[in-house]
Amino acid sequence: MIFGWDVSTAVVGMVALTDDGSFFSGSFVDLRKVDGGVIEKCVEFAPQCKDFVNTCAARRPFPDPIGFSARHFVEDRLGGFTRGMTTVQTLMKLAEMNGIVRWILRDGGRSTVHPIHTATIKSVMARDGLVIPKGSAREDKKRLTLEHVRGRLGEAFPFRTKKKSGKPQDWCYDVADAFLVARTGFLKGH
Repeated sequence: MIFGWDVSTAVVGMVALTDDGSFFSGSFVDLRKVDGGVIEKCVEFAPQCKDFVNTCAARRPFPDPIGFSARHFVEDRLGGFTRGMTTVQTLMKLAEMNGIVRWILRDGGRSTVHPIHTATIKSVMARDGLVIPKGSAREDKKRLTLEHVRGRLGEAFPFRTKKKSGKPQDWCYDVADAFLVARTGFLKGH
C-alpha cells in the first residue's frame, strides 16, 4: 500500500493508494486545537495515524499473508517555502514535526518512508495534468490543486463544505496535497 502525508502543525492530510496507484482512502488529523508544542501535536497524531494505516491494511483488497508493509511518502516541507515569506521559527517547527512524523510512520522498521521534494511533486504533477500558472497566489494554487484532485477522484474524494460560506473545509486542501504526494511517489516508482 502507498501512503501520502501532507504534514503541518495545523492539519495533517493522509491518503492511501493501492499498489496499482488507485485511490483507496483519505482522511486528516486536525491539530489546531492541541495545546502545547510539536511534541504534544505528535502525541495526538500518532494513534490516529496508526488507526488510519491499520484500517487501510485491514480493508486492502489483497492482504499480504507475510505481514503488512507500506511505502510512505512525505513532502520535504522545507523545499516549498519562498525566501522571506516564512520565519525561521516556523521552518524549525515544521522540520521538527516532519522528522517526528517520519519516525512514527516507520513503525518499527516495517515501513519505508521517502521524502519527496516540492519541485519533484510540481514536475510530476504537471505531467499528470495539474498545471498551476507561475506567479499564482497561494489561494489560487490551493484551489487549483483541490479542483484537480476532485476532478480525478470524483465522489471518492472526502470533500465537505463550510455551512455558512459554502467554501471547502480547510482540511480538504491538506487531503488533496497528501494525494499529490502519494501519487508522485507512485509515479516515480519508489
